[in-house]
Amino acid sequence: MSIDFRSCTPEDQHLVVPLIYSSGPKTFDYVFSIDYATQSQDFLNYAYQCEQGQFSYREHVAATVEDQIVAGGSLTSGEQMLKHMWHNVVQIFAFYGIIKGIKVLKRGLKVERIIPPPKGPIAYICNLGAAVKGKGYGSQLIEEFELMAREGGHDTIALDVADSNTHARRLYDRLGYVSNTYRPAYEEGQWGLLEGHTYMDKSI
Repeated sequence: MSIDFRSCTPEDQHLVVPLIYSSGPKTFDYVFSIDYATQSQDFLNYAYQCEQGQFSYREHVAATVEDQIVAGGSLTSGEQMLKHMWHNVVQIFAFYGIIKGIKVLKRGLKVERIIPPPKGPIAYICNLGAAVKGKGYGSQLIEEFELMAREGGHDTIALDVADSNTHARRLYDRLGYVSNTYRPAYEEGQWGLLEGHTYMDKSI
């Protein structure tokens, strides 16, 4: 059964946003759930429909089997992530208002110290999620991102993995990603958790 890749569309929201959320539910809840547990997912649904920003549909790629989305993720870079920041801030204040938006930004800055944007011309994988575990969809999407990165002139690709995401860590080890930097953290929010992350990279 062959797998295909395509750019995401606004109409994919109900399938892709849960995949984005699954890439780091504890971290998303820590940052974006201010008033209720599922608020982070509501924000992601809002941000997905925006034309710009880290969570926009325009930044995401879907892996499909028989036209059904089985995995999704985003390939970006340190430079692009810095450009996304302004759009992210605008979206946060539009969704939460000023006072609660400031709370979200403060939490986001804590996360950024643990998961900083990569420096230099490094391709970076984020928001990676698979609809079904153990089918190889995630690994095939990563391989597609590696191809895209090479075609874009990058010679290094990187990602971050949370302490609790042991399944993904085993996958990245198997695909040849090497642990570079570990940043410890443990801070519970009302609904989420800021935990340690390992920065991993691979020469391509």
